[in-house]
Amino acid sequence: MTRRRDLLLACLLGILALTWSAFAAVRVTQVSLQDEWTYIDYAYKAAHFHIPAPGEQIGAFTQHEWDCRGTGQAPNISAGCPDGRATTHLELPFEGENYNTFHPPLLLAAAGFTGRLWAALGGSFVVGARFFSGIVAAAGVILIYYALRRFRLSTPACFGGALTVLATPAIANAAAIVHTDSINILAGALALWFLGRVTRGNSGWVAPALATLAITYCRVQAVVPMLAVAAMLACAALRPRLFPVGGDIGGGNEAANGGGAGSDNAPGAGGTRAETGRSTAVRATGIRGAYWRIVAGQIGAVLLGYGSWSQIQAWRAPAGYVASIQGVSTNPLADHGAWGVLRTFIDIPLNGPYGLTQPGADYHMAPQMLWVGTNVWGWMLFAVYMAVFLGCVMAVIRTVATRISTGTVLAGLVLTTAVVQGREVLLHHMYFRRISGRYAVVTAPQHALVLAAWLDHHGWAWTLPVFGAIGYVLVFLGPLVG
Repeated sequence: MTRRRDLLLACLLGILALTWSAFAAVRVTQVSLQDEWTYIDYAYKAAHFHIPAPGEQIGAFTQHEWDCRGTGQAPNISAGCPDGRATTHLELPFEGENYNTFHPPLLLAAAGFTGRLWAALGGSFVVGARFFSGIVAAAGVILIYYALRRFRLSTPACFGGALTVLATPAIANAAAIVHTDSINILAGALALWFLGRVTRGNSGWVAPALATLAITYCRVQAVVPMLAVAAMLACAALRPRLFPVGGDIGGGNEAANGGGAGSDNAPGAGGTRAETGRSTAVRATGIRGAYWRIVAGQIGAVLLGYGSWSQIQAWRAPAGYVASIQGVSTNPLADHGAWGVLRTFIDIPLNGPYGLTQPGADYHMAPQMLWVGTNVWGWMLFAVYMAVFLGCVMAVIRTVATRISTGTVLAGLVLTTAVVQGREVLLHHMYFRRISGRYAVVTAPQHALVLAAWLDHHGWAWTLPVFGAIGYVLVFLGPLVG
């Protein structure tokens, strides 16, 4: 009965994700100003077996879509295109360059082939490619539900947590356009599953490493939650008493009581006191070794994926290439030195990644998706995610048993800034003036775990599906009344 209920609820979440994506993808015809034209160009070319190189211009197909669809700010409506929109040429931003060719090809190629299939069936390539983002979102929200169930949380808490993540504006927006951000929900869900897997005693390293490699070939920034879990496992290997793995959120209190898998006090298999001590030491050493293998696998997967793709594109780049977008959101490192970078780690609460969903700055929805309800929901969710962040800070300081899960949230937020700024500093000697919460939204599933566990523990689990449903409805109404 429980498995059937879980299956039905997971299917419902998937249907909700697909319904939103299909509705918004078709309803909002304009090209999103969140770089969607560069991703349409990349996906279209990848579907025709060409990966764009650095410095390459936007192709004729995407230029035509840009002309016919217009943008979220300036719809270009008149006669000439198949849907009655204009063929008047609109100048593309940034000298018509596709400045997003540094992204790995796996996700956008899959979106492109989905768009090409949809076009072959008589539909629009752009709409078909957007549908693929919805498929990814559906897979992500289903996996979040099942991952939360691994922490032995109640059904309402798991369903509400997954639905709240789906209704997060930056997640919902990415599910309805062609964009590498669409992988965020699935990447965060995989990290959540990975965390639950380890806390339940499975310390294999191969599957997490392969998952991280696949994520890296979709969007490098999306590996942050996987690296956050690896960082916590490194802490557990170094200081098992301070970072117990076995008794985490929703999973009992074995570790808190000194009997977790990573604890020096785990009970032996029997025998004399000396034999018990020796077996405990051997088992603890083996577990720590397993954790280090996981950490090494994660780091190796990121270095392999990012390093190989970056080198390939470096070979293809013109001599002396500088992206046309460079300097738009960044400053030269020489302007403010290390302080310019360090300041972005502590921009709390309104100007940094903390809170994930600051309205007007962090989810970049097209005007046609926005209405007053979206803004109200965005501020509500921002307050909740900020409360989760602050609660995690207090929990890491005060509570040993939940330190792995709450620490994963904090590590994810810090690593978000570190990964974004590190790449920019190393490659271009520049730094971002501000780290948008949109970059950190990949950690939304980890936020949902902490929120769901807290409400479940205090008997308020039923409020979370209500909260998530309100958010979903408010977001869904955006394209209708925006």
